Amino acid sequence: MKTFYEYFLDEVQRRQEMGEIDPEKARRWVTEIKTQLQEYAEHQPAAPIAQMPVQH
Repeated sequence: MKTFYEYFLDEVQRRQEMGEIDPEKARRWVTEIKTQLQEYAEHQPAAPIAQMPVQH
């Protein structure tokens, strides 16, 4: 099972390949979510969000 971050990366790549977003926007999105997850992990060290598999 994929983590939230892996699922997010796949979705950004899919949208970029479909032409829905440009490479610069894709980089901004990935950087922003990575930063937010890192900040959250620093403030909530026991939080499993970055490792938790996505439930569909």
